[in-house]
Amino acid sequence: MTGPSPLGEARCREILDRMSAQSGANMGESFVNIPVPRWVEQALSGLVARDRVQVEMLPPAAEASIFGPPKALAETLRGLMKNAVQASPAGVPVVLRTALADGRVRASVIDRGKGMPADVLARVGEPFFTTKVPGEGMGLGLFLTRALAEQLGGEFRITSSPGVGTEATIELPATQAGERSAE
Repeated sequence: MTGPSPLGEARCREILDRMSAQSGANMGESFVNIPVPRWVEQALSGLVARDRVQVEMLPPAAEASIFGPPKALAETLRGLMKNAVQASPAGVPVVLRTALADGRVRASVIDRGKGMPADVLARVGEPFFTTKVPGEGMGLGLFLTRALAEQLGGEFRITSSPGVGTEATIELPATQAGERSAE
């Protein structure tokens, strides 16, 4: 019986290092009310292809807030936009649409990439499952997105059709300014 190959061991170490760095960045982060426009702006601020994202903030969402860890929420939304930009053909915009309905804020990231067949869509969000080439992704982003959304009382879902594109949606409870304080 042989041990892991040096390449496999290095890949595992890289994954563990990234996971610990990400969890360390969010550990101890206070939960605060975040106005939806600030959430969107913070998510866009670190995105390389920001100019390819078309923001559609429906009026009620512009007045709403969400409650949670600001850095983690911004990183989550940024990750969805990054995935969408990577999946879309060059020059084709990605849409970030925010809405408020039934006391919930919905942020949908819509791409016009090649979409996913049903067998791939069924596995999206599984830890370490990725359709990206080696070195491009670890297969943890969507898993962590779902975990954060559920921790905050929301949900995460993806719909996709081959040849049409993909829509990734985070839905979180809406709060009003001052309604909740840091816990």
